[in-house]
Amino acid sequence: MHLFSSLEWCRALVEHAKADPDIAAAARDWGGRSIGVVVGAGGGLARDFCVYAEVDASRPELKLLRACEDEDDVEVDEPDYLFRVPYALCRQMLSRAVDPLEMLRSGRVRVEGDLQFLVVFAQKHRLAGDRIVAAVPTRFA
Repeated sequence: MHLFSSLEWCRALVEHAKADPDIAAAARDWGGRSIGVVVGAGGGLARDFCVYAEVDASRPELKLLRACEDEDDVEVDEPDYLFRVPYALCRQMLSRAVDPLEMLRSGRVRVEGDLQFLVVFAQKHRLAGDRIVAAVPTRFA
């Protein structure tokens, strides 16, 4: 089991993604955009969990994945997309108790970046994303 809100969990997610047959197409569609994620403290998470990732545009690999000290540390890298989500909601999305795409549309997950592109991308690659998240044995704080 991988502890959610750890770099280990993120790496496990990446490894499962690389093994999924549909991820190469998703990586091409993503086009090398960078991602910042801030999972807000609370509900068992003692402090914010912040990561920054750069996706390779030509293959299903990350060029960079790093934990950040705080939200400011993520913002310094100027990610193409910055997601802010409370820990409790993140946990619900990962366990599929709520629909992640609906959380984006409703604004419960705050996003800086091209939301229109993101929604189209998420709809197109939803099944692959669901498979990958389900494949990572996860425990929560």
